Amino acid sequence: MNPAPLKIAVLGSRNRFQELLMQFVEKDYPAGILVDIDEADVCILDFDGYGSERLLEEQRQQRPQQPMILLALQQPQHDNCIWLKKPLQSRQLTEALDHLRHQPIEEDLKVVVSEKKHTPLHQTAKGLAVKHSVNHRMVHSVTTSSAKYYEPVEYLQGLLIKSYRQAVTTGITLRIDAGWEPIFVYPRKRLVWVDADDRKLQAFCHLTIRKFAQMTGDMATGPTITPVPEAKMEDIPDAAQRMDAFLWKVSWWNSAGHLPRGVRSSQVICLKRWPNLTRLWCQENALRMAALLYQQPMTPVAAVSALGIAAEEVYSFISAARAIGLIERIDDEPKTQRDEPKSAKSSGGFLGRILQRLRRG
Repeated sequence: MNPAPLKIAVLGSRNRFQELLMQFVEKDYPAGILVDIDEADVCILDFDGYGSERLLEEQRQQRPQQPMILLALQQPQHDNCIWLKKPLQSRQLTEALDHLRHQPIEEDLKVVVSEKKHTPLHQTAKGLAVKHSVNHRMVHSVTTSSAKYYEPVEYLQGLLIKSYRQAVTTGITLRIDAGWEPIFVYPRKRLVWVDADDRKLQAFCHLTIRKFAQMTGDMATGPTITPVPEAKMEDIPDAAQRMDAFLWKVSWWNSAGHLPRGVRSSQVICLKRWPNLTRLWCQENALRMAALLYQQPMTPVAAVSALGIAAEEVYSFISAARAIGLIERIDDEPKTQRDEPKSAKSSGGFLGRILQRLRRG
């Protein structure tokens, strides 16, 4: 005798991706039916979506044994869940639902990673992973011709810089929507807030804005920057982050070991001033990289050789430093070596440096 239809609830705020999931259950999965949360045998949740942690916690409190299918770029650390890695394949979801339909609901679930090979979307995901992985090759093999580049305007980094410029010019709080969690920029307090931890933010930074839209199926509109003049300073969440610190780590992760367009691997560069590394997300060699590029102008390739660390780490540092206006390109004679680090503060300030760089193009 065939099992009863699987009762399925799709959690989360209504968006294009959620609608696609509901359409799949209604049209492409005849062994299941859509129901309200309270009636469901299993719930499907976009774990990269807005408020997903809160939704999962609420379900765990109300129905701790209820199976959950979590859709996410990276594996969530939660029990009694099936993880389906994005970009999502319809076959993955079908297999996960069939698995739940044919087993007792009270049976403990183990995390299942469904990742089919030899499909176009899988190859796309694989290509992205290769592009954004750190390749620790021998430093002596690094040459100017081996350097790879990325275009910041295609990532969250470019959208942030554009938003910062608009926010500082108008003094009005802005909301950034790019098909992911909304990001709020508070220019008067020099703060940014997003309802996502660094794990989710880093996963989002691995993709271009366009690729993320393709993955979620939301191609109707591009990213938007919306003024929120009614926002009050006293309502800024406690978890808000400094604008420069937020842009720094986003740029580091967007770079993923590539140099930003506009900085050649053969071009002599230096740090204009000493970065406040105590307030910035950094890897263990950040202090060494800052000290070298502050005291002695040199090319990115020369910096890799001098430091003896992976080129990708050096290039990511340069990308982050350039994003917040700390990199100076030297096209003529290198400047003289500097002896002591200067203060990270300047008369123009962080936002002034960004605006100056944007005006220079």
